[in-house]
Amino acid sequence: MPKISWRTAKDRAIMMPQRQEVFRADYRRRIPPWYNGVLHAIVISAIGAAALAYFIPHIHNPAGPIGWSSRSCSWPAICSSGGSTAM
Repeated sequence: MPKISWRTAKDRAIMMPQRQEVFRADYRRRIPPWYNGVLHAIVISAIGAAALAYFIPHIHNPAGPIGWSSRSCSWPAICSSGGSTAM
């Protein structure tokens, strides 16, 4: 049976196995002091927002809620209409 240790985090007690506590301590020790988690989240979110802002206006003639229409299907093996490519 693994040894369990009690740690207090703010106003609640957290039960954590000793092995997990050792792993977390080692993992946190390896994080560089200049790393900022909030800044990381902001940068990743900004990259995603910029990608969406660029790509959404470039969407032309989406398939819509029904899916592939018989007029726009170019893969005969997948389309049930025989693969008409005429628009």
